[in-house]
Amino acid sequence: MKKLIIGILILVLIILLLGGCGTPTAIEEPETIVPTTIPEPVEPVQEPEPVVEEEPIEEENPVVEEVKPSREDIIEIFKANASVRWGDDYEMVKYEVDNQLEAYDWVVEQTEYPKIMERAKSKWYPDYEMIKYEYQNQVEAYEWIMNQTAYPDIMERAKQKWGDDYEMVKYEYENQVEAYKALQ
Repeated sequence: MKKLIIGILILVLIILLLGGCGTPTAIEEPETIVPTTIPEPVEPVQEPEPVVEEEPIEEENPVVEEVKPSREDIIEIFKANASVRWGDDYEMVKYEVDNQLEAYDWVVEQTEYPKIMERAKSKWYPDYEMIKYEYQNQVEAYEWIMNQTAYPDIMERAKQKWGDDYEMVKYEYENQVEAYKALQ
């Protein structure tokens, strides 16, 4: 970002020195680059939101269509990311592309818990192996939570603490119940 700002400042100085202020000059936009890694998101400190139960998509609640890259485009992204990671180890590049494509095909077929999928994608895109892993773990934890009936007050506190991170809700609940039982 600093290089871009410095480059723009230098360009403006050159234009001013050459007396080219009379006619505007077109500045080319930099080419969009797909990141090879996604930095960990920094979340602001805030009160946890209450857990809203996930439900399968209903006809009454239309889902807004997201803009999805074509399968060919996503394959190119996988190839580029794998090439950056593995360089000229073509066997590993192919292995990673194949695994990412298999996970991508699995992910696009999932429709049951769209909010969980949305969160997994926002956390891990374009790593579809991790999107699949996150989604499966969160769904498993969510379904486990929905089947718990013992210690509802402990469950409610875990939900308030961890919101829609169902793996952490489950983890918190199990640890708190274990400690509670030990104190009895």
